[in-house]
Amino acid sequence: MKVFVLSRDGRPLMPTTPCRARHLIKAGEAEVVKRTPFTIRMLIETSEANQAPRFIGGFRLKDKVMYNGQLCLIHGRRSSGYFDIRKPDGTQVHSSIHYRNIMLVEHADTKLYYKEEAVHPSVQG
Repeated sequence: MKVFVLSRDGRPLMPTTPCRARHLIKAGEAEVVKRTPFTIRMLIETSEANQAPRFIGGFRLKDKVMYNGQLCLIHGRRSSGYFDIRKPDGTQVHSSIHYRNIMLVEHADTKLYYKEEAVHPSVQG
């Protein structure tokens, strides 16, 4: 079972365990907002220290990159400089590739990308 958590200004945070929620409430660091589903709101300021920077090595999420002759998208990033890259159809190419081993093709200009539908050559006109 998880307990939903809201930041001080009402933004959703990662859920926590009932035990940790109970400790936060007893310490005066959180208050109960709703009972169903059980939700708490933080009374103290929370940091976003676990979030990776927007740009790492000149790359960001959803950038088009080239790896071993394959066109890929950056799907996940770590502040250490390693990325999770996938093909446009969503299949994983590499789960932990360093930014020095990929080549930038195009920066992402939007947050929405659609999977490319594979069409059999006999269907194409």
